[in-house]
Amino acid sequence: MSDKHDEDVNSVGSALIATYVILVRVCARLPLPIALPSGPLLDSTELIPAVTRLTDLLEEQPAPEDLKTEVFTAALSWLAAGKLFSRFLDRPDDRTAKPEIELILVKAAESLANAAALLVEEK
Repeated sequence: MSDKHDEDVNSVGSALIATYVILVRVCARLPLPIALPSGPLLDSTELIPAVTRLTDLLEEQPAPEDLKTEVFTAALSWLAAGKLFSRFLDRPDDRTAKPEIELILVKAAESLANAAALLVEEK
């Protein structure tokens, strides 16, 4: 079971990071770009507060409401998936955590794709 759990942790962790990287790129293209921590070494103690702050900054963003809503939804989804991931790390016997995280990340990816399409339309 440990090998399977380790494999699942790596898979879900990679999906979390990939979603975050897309969030960083979308935020950099907002009318008033919002910089999130990036680089080869990402630390959750830095990322979580930054994404939380992003949700506050979006309110002041001079952008269409639908764009702000999509980025807000992606950010909240990523934060929720991150919290579940922490639980998953501590509870290898939790059988629903992995599919829950994956489902939440699908919603985040959908919102990011919608936001990217709206940014392209604006240009």
